[in-house]
Amino acid sequence: MPAHITRSSVITGQTMYYAGDNHWTESFDDRKVYSTKAQANARIAPTTQRIGDKDVSNANGAMKNATAVTE
Repeated sequence: MPAHITRSSVITGQTMYYAGDNHWTESFDDRKVYSTKAQANARIAPTTQRIGDKDVSNANGAMKNATAVTE
């Protein structure tokens, strides 16, 4: 089943939709649709990357409070 990613705006509380390429939109029609909920969840999942000699997590980034929603 197709799915998309959503979260609340930290400024207005309005529902935001992930549009891809690290961009969010208020427009449901502009949301990025994933083939499966598993693919959407994989995009949300915290990851760690190595920067210099430190491991840096994206757990506090834009996906922190995001949820994958089945279409």
